[in-house]
Amino acid sequence: MMMDCITLFGSGSLGSGSLGSGSSGSGSDSQYALKAARVFTPEGILENAFVHISHGRIDSVSDNLKAGYALVDLGNHKLMPGLIDMHIHGQSGADTMDATEEALAKIAGDLPKTGVVGFLGTTVTAPWPKILAALANVKSTMGKNLTADVVSGAEILGTYVEGPFFTPKNKGAHPEQFFLAPSQERIADLLEVAGDTLKVVALAPETEGAVAATRQLVAHGVRVAMGHSDATWEQVEACVEAGATIGVHLYNGMSGLHHREPGCVGAMLANDAVIAEMIADGVHVHPAVLKLSWKCKGTDRSALITDCMCAGGLPDGVYQLGELPVTVKNGVARTDCGSLAGSTLSLNKAIRNMTGLAGVPELDAVKMASEVPARILGVGHRMGSIAPGMEASLTVMDDDFNVLLTLVKGQPIFSAWSETN
Repeated sequence: MMMDCITLFGSGSLGSGSLGSGSSGSGSDSQYALKAARVFTPEGILENAFVHISHGRIDSVSDNLKAGYALVDLGNHKLMPGLIDMHIHGQSGADTMDATEEALAKIAGDLPKTGVVGFLGTTVTAPWPKILAALANVKSTMGKNLTADVVSGAEILGTYVEGPFFTPKNKGAHPEQFFLAPSQERIADLLEVAGDTLKVVALAPETEGAVAATRQLVAHGVRVAMGHSDATWEQVEACVEAGATIGVHLYNGMSGLHHREPGCVGAMLANDAVIAEMIADGVHVHPAVLKLSWKCKGTDRSALITDCMCAGGLPDGVYQLGELPVTVKNGVARTDCGSLAGSTLSLNKAIRNMTGLAGVPELDAVKMASEVPARILGVGHRMGSIAPGMEASLTVMDDDFNVLLTLVKGQPIFSAWSETN
């Protein structure tokens, strides 16, 4: 039996799905196979392949349709692993710092329109109690099993703390009056409030206590990112030696590369232990530099992020990022002093820019927005790639990387076909 996309997905016959709910609706219980012109797998791009799905998981990927599976022919489109945004502040008017379930629901509900199936709620520099409140809200929302009446959409994978452990020179959109040193007590506060939902903490390597804080966080299974910093090569290397593994949006908010002082940028490019976040909007980093960075780091040590703030998906205007007003003009977000303030980028557009502007191969760009962040966040065993045993959290795009369909654990969360029919 063959069904077209509108019949099976556009009508909502598989149910709306729910974030992390393990729903037993028809979508997770049915057996169906997706056939696409190009299927992005860890081994390569397969042409006209079949991805067999049962009970919300991938059974197999093959050249032929297996018996007992309803066929959904996706036509001349691309079937990719669902995207994972590990550094995103907000979307569609909502922000992680709002510290409400409703805000997280809005972000999670709209991200599948961009192909995203999982994300980290990311904070900004603000008064310490507000940061702790945001972390507590993420933890409590995740702890409610995220049923449909709480959050429906992309899965919340935890929290990314960006600020307040920074220094003034490369502060970006982080108000320096709220900067703090990453003391043992403050790190303990983060761990106590967030528990195992705390996934990444960013700090400037030159701050007092940065190395000790790095060791403390790593000992508790938390990734340490380095950024908004004027650190020297030696200071970055000291944090890497202590266990830091991520460069916060490479080039932006950090000391630049000089042939006699490598700075943050040079240290992060040269050290294979560091995974570089990249904002591929063509504004934060020139496309030629994106390509150069990818050549230096390689696909497995490059992660596409959006750093999107609450204006993502909305028109130009004045918005709020943490404690600061932000003006969005022509899709570019800046503070009153002209500093870039996050972005309005989406991950599907980041892939489009990496391929179209920076000349990175499609498979590599897709991995940088799915498989790599999944591995960083410790969920690569269940999401981030198309392979047997993985959750069927997938996205379908056309040749211009416009999202047509997004599934979370086999459930259709967004369908462009249902919106147009």
